[in-house]
Parts: sequence; structure tokens; C-alpha cells
Amino acid sequence: MGNLKVGDKVRSLVTQIDVRTGQLYEVKTVDDGDVWVIDDVGDEFYLTSDEFEIVAVAAKEPEDKPAFKVGDRVRAIDKIVGLIIGETYTVSSYASSTRIGRWVNLEGRRSNYSSDGSFLESSFELAHLKIEAGKYYRTRDGRKVGPMEVWCLGGWHSDRAEHPLNGGVWLDDGTAKYAGAKDSPDLIAEWIDEPVKVAAPVAKPAIVALIENGQPKPSVAPFVHANETLAAKEAARLASLQKGKEFGVYVMTQKVSEPAPSYKHEWQRFAATGEKISAIKELRSVTGLGLKAAKDAVEHWIAHDEPYSRIAA
Repeated sequence: MGNLKVGDKVRSLVTQIDVRTGQLYEVKTVDDGDVWVIDDVGDEFYLTSDEFEIVAVAAKEPEDKPAFKVGDRVRAIDKIVGLIIGETYTVSSYASSTRIGRWVNLEGRRSNYSSDGSFLESSFELAHLKIEAGKYYRTRDGRKVGPMEVWCLGGWHSDRAEHPLNGGVWLDDGTAKYAGAKDSPDLIAEWIDEPVKVAAPVAKPAIVALIENGQPKPSVAPFVHANETLAAKEAARLASLQKGKEFGVYVMTQKVSEPAPSYKHEWQRFAATGEKISAIKELRSVTGLGLKAAKDAVEHWIAHDEPYSRIAA
């Protein structure tokens, strides 16, 4: 048989050494009518083209392609545990089974597959968009596009300063008008901004004080409550026990402080904080002065020189 070529599947019509009648082989070389194959023991061997017949190879059936792509918005059309008929969801990935078929995984939803068809691909339909002027949309690769405007040549585009996608043009259903265009990935959903998270208010400490003649009179060492709510509860409790008296809640709104001054010598620090005896003792220990001289020096320093002895922060 002529017209054999490398790669053809052939059946031997004769038995020659380790090539046997009826066995299938693959053509490795065709040389002036001689057809070389790998025989049954792994060696190269040839027969003439008339000693083989070509074996027709059935064409492969095209693979069943998924109905949706990752990122597609799909609408539930069957009763599905945990989902609502008519609601739309986003495809995150696929799974499949040779026994059951293909089903989809959805963003934010656990793939809870069961034998009744939950999450099967056939339980959904593609939820096409309807582009509207002024709105924002999300591309398949996660970008924000908008606000949308009608394009003069038909379709929609956005070329304003806010979230432009240069060259992007889409049809009414969100598909790219020019397939394969770098800046025109399909639009898959209307863009929804994440809700702004408002920081919880910082609790501020508060005290309760008795009010007399419109003036607060807190105790010498008032209890500091962790927040205004706790202080308010305590004020209510005290008011219920002391009928006719008024109690107020005072919240700390700010703290003000300055760094304590520092000094070159330890005796100066003692003197500045009112520890005059310790200051006199410390000064005598480092200078050898007598008691009266050290006392006079400390008192003079406190009265006249203390502000000038502070070390700048």
C-alpha cells in the first residue's frame, strides 16, 4: 500500500521474524517503498508498503467545554441548597465527575455538592449584564471601569480620568466589542464598592462626681471608670441610693503633660522635687561642704538658679 507516511498506524499483513500478521505498528521511516517500524522485541524492522495496511484512526470527539468561565456571573435556575433561584453568583472554579458531570464552585459559597444536583453546571445560566450610562463595572481580571458612556461608533466605553481603560469598548451585555483587544476584557458584573469600615470609637475613661450648686465636687481620689457607659451606670446607682442629690459623669477628653526637667547633678534633682534634706546630704557627699554651707547652697539654688540649671530636652 502506497502513500504511507511517518506516524501512520498500520497493520501487518504478513509474518516476518518479529513482525506478526494482524499486529499494529507505527511507521517510523519510509524509504523508497520500505516501511520501517519497531517490531515486537523493540528492534527496527522493515517490510514493503504492500505488506501493511493503514489503520483508520477515529477522529477525537471535541471535548465538552465548560458552559461558563471563571469570573462569570451566573443565575441559579434550579432549587439548590443554600442558594436562591434567580439570585446571581460568581464562578470561582470548576469540578467534575465522570459519573455525575461538571459542577461549579462559587465565590463566597461552599461547594456543597450532593447527588440531587446541587451546584451542577446545568443548574445555572449565564447572567448577562445590561450596561448603563454612568455606572461602573468589574472586568474579568478584577479592574474597575467607568463611568460608562455611549461610544460614538456603537457600544460603550470610558475615557474619563477616573478609572479609564484605554481602548476598551463593550457591547450592551458587557462582552468586548473587539475580541482579543488588550484593554477590553469582558465586563462580568456591576462594580460594588466595599463598605467603608468605620473605626470603633475609642473608649475614654470617666469619673462620677457629686454636683452641688451646679459645680462638680469629685472625691479626693475618684474611681476612674474604663468608659462613659460604666460611669453612667455608677452615677445612676448613686442617684438611686441618695435621693435628691445630683451626680454627673465627666469624661476625659484629652491629656496634657510636659516632660519633667532633668539636671546635671543628683542633688539638684532632689532639691527640685522638694527633697531638700536629701539634696543637702548628696551635695555634702560630693563636695565635702559643711552642713550650713551645703544648706545655704541648696536654698540659694532653689531660690535663684534652678530654672537655669535645667538640661534642655
